[in-house]
Amino acid sequence: MPMVSEADLDQRIEQAFRDVLRKAIAWRMITDDPDQVAVVDYAARELHAAVVEYEAAMNAWTGPIDPDGSASPAVG
Repeated sequence: MPMVSEADLDQRIEQAFRDVLRKAIAWRMITDDPDQVAVVDYAARELHAAVVEYEAAMNAWTGPIDPDGSASPAVG
């Protein structure tokens, strides 16, 4: 199995977060069942919290993420 670079792994994780959140939003928009809406809303909130926590951890480790998606050097 080929080695995956850290940057590639980070990009894959971030893309997975975005994909799941996009799917949750799409499902929320097409359903009228209140129980399903509640589940999707809860999942979206939890996923958003995980993304925020992940970004905070990455910022603490690498420094802020630049708008172009690259990591700024950590300030030490």
